[in-house]
Amino acid sequence: YVALTAPFRLGGIDWNAEVGFTPWEGMYADKFNVTNLSLKASKEIKVTDSFSLPLFTQVVFNPYTEGAYFVLGLSL
Repeated sequence: YVALTAPFRLGGIDWNAEVGFTPWEGMYADKFNVTNLSLKASKEIKVTDSFSLPLFTQVVFNPYTEGAYFVLGLSL
C-alpha cells in the first residue's frame, strides 16, 4: 500500500488531501487499484482563553470497493 499526501492551508483551515493505492495484488485489492481518496479538514476551535478543541472532519472514498465514509473527530 502506498499513500501520497498533500497538506495545505486554505481559509484558515488545515487541509490534507490523500490518495492511496495498492501497486499489486494484496490485502486491499486483487491487482493495482486506487483504494483511498480522502480530504481532511482540521481546525482548533477556541473555547476559552486557555482551552481549545482540535476538531477534524474527513471524507474518505474507496473507488475499488465503492465505499464512502464521513469521519468527525477530536485530535488529542
